[in-house]
Amino acid sequence: MDPKPGWLYKTLTKIQLAERLAARDKEKSKVHRARVHEFGNALLGEPWMLLPREVRREFKGDIAVDATVIASPGRGRGHASLFASSDPEAGWYKRDGDHNGEATSRAATKYQRRSSIVSWARELHTAVTYGDNVPVMILSATLAVPGHELEKNALGCVDAVLARGIPPGHFVSDRPYLPGKKPENLALPIRKRGYSLVFNYNRTQTSLGQSPSHKRRDHG
Repeated sequence: MDPKPGWLYKTLTKIQLAERLAARDKEKSKVHRARVHEFGNALLGEPWMLLPREVRREFKGDIAVDATVIASPGRGRGHASLFASSDPEAGWYKRDGDHNGEATSRAATKYQRRSSIVSWARELHTAVTYGDNVPVMILSATLAVPGHELEKNALGCVDAVLARGIPPGHFVSDRPYLPGKKPENLALPIRKRGYSLVFNYNRTQTSLGQSPSHKRRDHG
C-alpha cells in the first residue's frame, strides 16, 4: 500500500531524489494510494458504526471539511542546499491562503511572529460530522502535501463518506476550498454528489453586489 516507496534511512542528494522519483511507477503508485486511502478510511469508519443505530439514522449528512497541519520529523531544505530533506515527501506549509508555502522564503519568515511562518509538514484533510444530535467525529481523511491537489483530496473525503452509505447533506468549508477553487473542479462535483454548499466570500476581494435591506419606518 506504500504509494511512495524508497529508502528511508539515508538522506539523499536532490539529484538522487530526482532519480528515485523518475524511476517510480506512477500508475502503481496511484493504485497503492487508493488502497491506503480505502484502508485508512475503513478504520475511521469503525467508530461511526459503534454509535447507536438511532443516532446514525438521525444524522442528516452534514459535514465540515478542513485541513490541519502535521509537522514533519525532518526539516525542509533551501534551494541552495545539495541535499533533500530526510523526509522528502513532505512540503512547505504556511497558514495563510491555500497553505502552499513553496513560494515563501523560510529564511525571511522563520523568526517573525506572524501567521505566514512556514514549516516542513504534511496536511491532513478531514470530513467531520456537523450538526445537532450527533457527536463530532472524523468520518474520513486523506493525507497530502500542503496546498497540493486540494480539490482531489476534498473529493476523496466526500467519496469516502458516501461509500459508507451516509446520505449527502451540507458541505461546509472555509475559503481555500470554496470559493477558492474553480467551480468545475470542486463546487460542481460536490453538488453533483448531492451536497448543498455552505461557505462565505472575502468581502475585500469579491463584489457581492447590492445586499437586501429594509427601510426603517417611523411609526411615531
